Amino acid sequence: RDQAKEDASAMARQFRAEGISSMVVDTGRRASTDLKELASMMAGRYQILPNARADQLSQMVGDALRPRSIA
Repeated sequence: RDQAKEDASAMARQFRAEGISSMVVDTGRRASTDLKELASMMAGRYQILPNARADQLSQMVGDALRPRSIA
């Protein structure tokens, strides 16, 4: 578990350094502090979606990828 956390942190720092857009989707019943921290390390979005279904996840990712219009 410690090695996995180290690997994820290294990947998150690399994403941030390269400006890669990212999102962490937490499908647990309770919000995960570790996953919130991972999203923060990546300068990414953190979304909690307990009891996720494929259609919900697809919609969330699609919305995140869609360019935002400036009103």
